[in-house]
Amino acid sequence: MVKNIFISVPVDYLMQERELILGSKLFNLELKIFSNQMDSYTFKDFYDMSNFIKDHNIKVTFHAPFIDLSPGAFDEKIRVVTEDRFIKLLDLAVLFSPLNIVFHPGYNDIIHGQFFQLWRERVSLTWSKVVNYANSLNLKISFENIFEKDMKVLDTLLELVKYDKAGVCLDVGHHNVFSTLPIEEYFKNFNKNIFEIHLHDNDGTFDYHMAVGEGNINFHNIFKFIRKYSPEAILTLEPHDKETLFNSYKNTLRIIDESFNTES
Repeated sequence: MVKNIFISVPVDYLMQERELILGSKLFNLELKIFSNQMDSYTFKDFYDMSNFIKDHNIKVTFHAPFIDLSPGAFDEKIRVVTEDRFIKLLDLAVLFSPLNIVFHPGYNDIIHGQFFQLWRERVSLTWSKVVNYANSLNLKISFENIFEKDMKVLDTLLELVKYDKAGVCLDVGHHNVFSTLPIEEYFKNFNKNIFEIHLHDNDGTFDYHMAVGEGNINFHNIFKFIRKYSPEAILTLEPHDKETLFNSYKNTLRIIDESFNTES
């Protein structure tokens, strides 16, 4: 389980601090990219960065852009822009041979709930093209739970794409704030189709991205569920600063050890 620990790193930071980030050799990387960064850096910048990472034997996943994007937009121009952004992301990601690419569903029940069937039709237009292109590049993708109160959206997306390299990125922090279901239900339902798990903590009121073990999420149970249902899942720490990163890493190792010893 420990060998699968990744950290979320913004592409901007990696471009500017490569040696600092890769020097520790502790982590693999999830590259978080925003739309403007796909424009501000050249294809050669990404190509050079991919070679640098490969030279250091670092494994990589990608987090697709999501701010301002809407794969199920009712406005066709916004939907097409989103589709184009995702296609361009795949062109860049394939340079890195990523183990997974995480996408947000772009669903908000307050906005889309009463128009769910229309949203389903609209989002299927986007994902049919994106998934076909991902398949041509032999790339794995996963859909992350965000604001959803249950598993309906994730189930719908997996049903729509019918792609054997599509799965789920289970974000335990988002679940703690937004979901009304016990987290074990997600593990039972998606099982080995959980490709990745985002690890961060909060108090259940807001998505604070605190260090693992500093909120009220029961991570001892989380790691037991991972071992039982999704043992091959990639574990990604999502800190927003260096102190949180190292506290998360330290606490994650401790809790994994404690949960393993409790089981044995």
